[in-house]
Amino acid sequence: MRKLGCLLLSVIFAAGCSGKGGEKKAPLPVTAAAVSSGESASSLAYTANIKPATQVDLAFRIGGYVDSVLMMGSGASARKIQEGDFVRAGTVLVRLRSQDYTDKLTQAKGQLGEAQAYYDNTRKEFERATRLYEKNSLTKPEMDGATAKFEAASAKLSAATALVGEAELAFGDSQLKSPIDGVVLRRFSEPGDLAGPGTPAFVLADLSSVKAVFGVPDSVVKTLRIGQTVTVVVDTLPNREFKARLARINPSADMQGRVFDVEVRIPNHSGELKPGMVGTISLDTDRRASRSLYIPIAAITKPAGGQEGYAVYVIEKGTDGTVARMRRVETGGFSGNNVEVRSGLKEGELVILKGATIAADGQPVQVTAQ
Repeated sequence: MRKLGCLLLSVIFAAGCSGKGGEKKAPLPVTAAAVSSGESASSLAYTANIKPATQVDLAFRIGGYVDSVLMMGSGASARKIQEGDFVRAGTVLVRLRSQDYTDKLTQAKGQLGEAQAYYDNTRKEFERATRLYEKNSLTKPEMDGATAKFEAASAKLSAATALVGEAELAFGDSQLKSPIDGVVLRRFSEPGDLAGPGTPAFVLADLSSVKAVFGVPDSVVKTLRIGQTVTVVVDTLPNREFKARLARINPSADMQGRVFDVEVRIPNHSGELKPGMVGTISLDTDRRASRSLYIPIAAITKPAGGQEGYAVYVIEKGTDGTVARMRRVETGGFSGNNVEVRSGLKEGELVILKGATIAADGQPVQVTAQ
């Protein structure tokens, strides 16, 4: 009986081990596409949002109640300034209730008058004492007293002058003026609002020129130069091409994306280009036409372990089935929804699209579509 019991336990244990070892992880369902070849584009295209070249956020330096907002038009058509209105530099956009600041300015000017009179009087006494001292008609202690009195009067006059300057500045800041010729993008102030120091009031922009900022890899940034002409096409104006110039090239790459920010300036005297529009920037290259490899942008992912650069997952077939293999790649320009791959892949290889962000190297996969 003991031998039979041990035998049964051995069989159960072996069956349990066999069952556990025989479990296979379900393959990850993915979609894939083949690496294809095509003619290299003579230009590289990048997408970026159109932004104002100059934008100013106006805020109150002092606090107070909003007394009035600039009115546009006259008569029955008069209305408060709003988004889209154009204003000239120096135009008063909003006024705070100025009574408090007027009173402070009047008080400061009164103190300045008193300090000026006291200074004038002590200056005369000091000049008289100086003449007497030079003739030995005044003692040293008396001369020192006159000097100290005159210096105190000078300090009082300086302090009073500073107070008037501060009061004038505060009075001037109760009127918020436009620092540029520009268009109102946002208005935050209404009559009766209580504004504190730093409270936003307006957002203005000079739209006579606009800018677009986009990122390029190191293989492209070395071919660019300030002042280089590029072509911009806006989605909402498909039949128009705008000429722009490279205005700024960031000397260091973004630590996450490993791309260099590039800024282009686009003349916009007609006002057709609006902030928020999406534009495509075409960079002319000096590369000769050749065949390049392309894959869908959806296949690009980041390497495992937080490594820098880009990677894809390639479908490989082995003795144990189909698995995903991570492959480091170097990317180039764009062609529609495809990106050029300069190294790391061969034509015809299958790269994972859906599932690329969750796949792991060596993980079993099942291709559901291509």
